[in-house]
Amino acid sequence: MRNIAAAWVGALLATGLTFAPAHAVEIGDRVVVVTETTLSGSGGAAEKLPPGTILGVEYAEAGRLWVSQTIPGWVDAAAVMDLAQADAHFTALVAKNPKDPVALRALGNIRRAQHRFEDAMQYFCYELRLMPEDAVAHRWRAYTLVEAGLHDGALADSCAAVRLAPNDVASLLLRASTRRLGRRLSDAVADYDAAIKLVPGSAVAYLGRGQAKASLGQLDAALA
Repeated sequence: MRNIAAAWVGALLATGLTFAPAHAVEIGDRVVVVTETTLSGSGGAAEKLPPGTILGVEYAEAGRLWVSQTIPGWVDAAAVMDLAQADAHFTALVAKNPKDPVALRALGNIRRAQHRFEDAMQYFCYELRLMPEDAVAHRWRAYTLVEAGLHDGALADSCAAVRLAPNDVASLLLRASTRRLGRRLSDAVADYDAAIKLVPGSAVAYLGRGQAKASLGQLDAALA
């Protein structure tokens, strides 16, 4: 594993952000996007990542990290912090401006990652009162509800996310998974189909569609 601490510190000092020096990132670490960045995959595939996005590090080299979201790819190491640093960063932004929707949304997602679901819901609900048409906040609140076992609420939020951002693959995959959990299997397959049409290289979409088709008894199609 290559140590990328120097690259992190230099880039972050250049942006004016101040916090404890970054540690060497290792496989399995979780990091949080603090400035909007692009995940660059193979074949020119790309995915925009808003602040607050949580990523699992699969590989690290000088100045960049290999992670997976809808697609696998590289992100700029200067655009992320570890969970504790990101928590402090966004908490400071909210203290400065309690109605900062990006910081509120990011804190909600960080609290979700910390399994502090009640805190996460408070941040998401407040942010959505300020910005009711925020598709990302609906999606992240749905993730929180899924992890808390509240699938009906998660389905409502995932439907809202798709309505507001119909070409957002992450929202389609979320709605597909909540529909599959709710045994709305044909609807789930339709969402997976839509996601694959947008991102043909999404292994998550193929896996989910295969699971839904298996539950429908379509075993040959599921195996394919």
